[in-house]
Amino acid sequence: LADDAPFSMDRYQREHIHDHDVSITPWDNSSRTLTFTHPIKNSMGVGPLEARTKRTQRLRKYSKGLILENTTRIQGIPAADSFTVQDMWIIETCGDDSITISTKYAPIFTKRSFLKSVIEKSIKRETTSWFAGYTEMLQDASARDSDETNDEIVLVHKPATSNSDDATLRLIESVRSLYPLVVMGLLVL
Repeated sequence: LADDAPFSMDRYQREHIHDHDVSITPWDNSSRTLTFTHPIKNSMGVGPLEARTKRTQRLRKYSKGLILENTTRIQGIPAADSFTVQDMWIIETCGDDSITISTKYAPIFTKRSFLKSVIEKSIKRETTSWFAGYTEMLQDASARDSDETNDEIVLVHKPATSNSDDATLRLIESVRSLYPLVVMGLLVL
């Protein structure tokens, strides 16, 4: 998550997701912004081929790890003004040689849309695919690093999705109230 991390999110967006026009601001008061243009896989050949995306990230540190909150807004697709995507990562140390990354996400609808079910399915597919690929990139990097250092690093992906916008928001708000620490500068586990 550090600004200069060798296996960073912006590298993942460019090299694995094949996003373009990727820009990421440095961490400032535990927040930063990623913007990118994301290709849209369109099986029916109808609709836009890409979407401009802005993801705002907030990071909090607590005794056993980090909490990363993301709010994503998409432009250039039908009904883009009717929702945002909120997700939260809980990154915890589990002993000396492993971490657990748990995720929770939900589309948050700000107004009605007849495309709600299509949007929800698309968000679930994209979020699951993105996180699985990002986890795989980190595992590959850890495996290469452990070959050089003889340390074993294990990343465990435990997705936790929710169909309930209210439950996700309550969870995010409870985490915000429990862990109000602000992380400044470069972030290291």
